[in-house]
Amino acid sequence: MISIIDNRETNMIDSLRDALNQSDSVDIRTTFFYFSGFNALAKELKNKKIYILVGIIIDEKEVKELYATIKNNPEESLESYAVRRS
Repeated sequence: MISIIDNRETNMIDSLRDALNQSDSVDIRTTFFYFSGFNALAKELKNKKIYILVGIIIDEKEVKELYATIKNNPEESLESYAVRRS
């Protein structure tokens, strides 16, 4: 069955939560990635195998830093890693 997520009758966050509760892993391929969205789904993402591919270029240093932060401080908010627009 095809469902349309229009953020009126069916919203994206509830649809993602429902899908994540039924899976052991998640693959995300996107052009833009906001940690605020990741934080909104943190409970559902906990203990899941997660693969995230953002854009074409990945800064390996930043990925290692983020991984260390998540591993050593699982309760820390990831908001500080979000891209800020002026």
